[in-house]
Order: sequence, then structure tokens, then C-alpha cells
Amino acid sequence: MNSNNNLKPNKMKKQFFTLIVTAIFTITNQSNAQNTFPSSGNVGIGTSAPNHKLDVIGGNISSDGAVYANNWFRSFGNSGWYNETFGGGWHMSDDQWIRAYGSKSVY
Repeated sequence: MNSNNNLKPNKMKKQFFTLIVTAIFTITNQSNAQNTFPSSGNVGIGTSAPNHKLDVIGGNISSDGAVYANNWFRSFGNSGWYNETFGGGWHMSDDQWIRAYGSKSVY
């Protein structure tokens, strides 16, 4: 059994918080970084006007562990979800069809 499956929610939250704090400090040390901590409680990385609790502009967020959401994972525009290990996923490029990505069959 993979030990990552046994992580408790509080431990996952702590690991995610550690990842975000590390990203903030890494970006803070870059001379052209724009990080914002307004009184609204939102945190901005690469933006002076964050609209969400964590708003990252101009880069990717990565994790070496699981990422969980209590709501939908959302994407915008011509995009989707991709599994790098198996080379497939789901993709939407219009308002009519959900497409399998990577020439994968649907089971």
C-alpha cells in the first residue's frame, strides 16, 4: 500500500501550506516578483490585485504529493486534465464535446 494514501487531512493541509509558503518565499527572492498580501486576506503571487485566497499569475503550481479539492477542479479555455504517467486525459475545446486526450479509449 502506498503510504501517501494514509495521509490524514490535517497533514495534507500542512504539506500544502508548506508548499505554498516555500513558493512565496522563492518568488519573493526574485527581483522582478510582485507578491501581495492585502487586508482582504487574499494572497497574490505575480499580481497586485488577488481575487482569490491564493491567486498565482504567470506560472504553474506543482506538488510532489496529492492535491485535493472540496469542490470542482476548474480550468478555462481550450484545456483539460492530463495524466502524465499514462499519457491520457480529458479535454474540452468547445461547448459541445468532452474528448478523450492522447488517443485513449473510454472504458
